[in-house]
Amino acid sequence: MLILWLLPHLLFASLTSFELLNYAKLLHFPLHFSWLALVLPAAVGWLTWYCLNRALKKSHSQNMAIQAGILILISLYADILGNLAGFYSQFFWYDKLTHFWGGVSAASVLFALLWHWQKLGKIKLPLTWLVVFVISLAISTAVIYEFEEYFEDYFNQTHKISDRFDTSDDLMWHFLGASLTATSLALFNRRKEAPSFLRLKKNT
Repeated sequence: MLILWLLPHLLFASLTSFELLNYAKLLHFPLHFSWLALVLPAAVGWLTWYCLNRALKKSHSQNMAIQAGILILISLYADILGNLAGFYSQFFWYDKLTHFWGGVSAASVLFALLWHWQKLGKIKLPLTWLVVFVISLAISTAVIYEFEEYFEDYFNQTHKISDRFDTSDDLMWHFLGASLTATSLALFNRRKEAPSFLRLKKNT
C-alpha cells in the first residue's frame, strides 16, 4: 500500500520539477506552446490529489484516492507528451483526444468523490442530479483551463488559441467525455455495486 501511495507523489514531483526547470530556463527542451501552461495544471493536480488523499484517509478510502491520482497523472502526462513530441501539431485528433480524456478523468474523480460523500451521508442527491452536478463541475475545470489559455495569449502574445473554433471545440470534447463517463457510471451503479475505484473500504 505504501508504494501505491508514494508512486503518484513521485510521478507528480518528477513532472512538476521537470516543467519548473524548463520554465526557469535551466533546461531547454523545445515546446510547442509554453511551460507555464504545463506547470500550473501539474501543480494544481498535485495539490488536488494531496488534499483528496488526506480527506479520504479519514474514512479509510485511500484506494479511491490513489486511483484518482492515476487518472489525473494520465491527463497531465498525455498533455506534456503531446507538446514535447509535437503530437498536437502532427495529429489533428490528439487535441480532441486529450480534452475528451480530460473530461473522462475529471468526471471519474468527481463522481467517485461525490459517491463517497453520498455513502457517508454528507450529501443526499438523486442519482440523476448527482450526474448533472458531476458534469457541471467537470466542465468548470475545462472553462478555467480555457481562461488560462486566453490570458496567456493576451499577455504573452502567444497563439495557444489557434482559431475562433478552438475554445468551443475543446469544451465540446471535454463535455462529451464528462457526460459519457458520468452517465455510464450512474447506469452501472443502478444495476450492480460500484466498480473498484468507487467501492468504499469498510470501516473497522
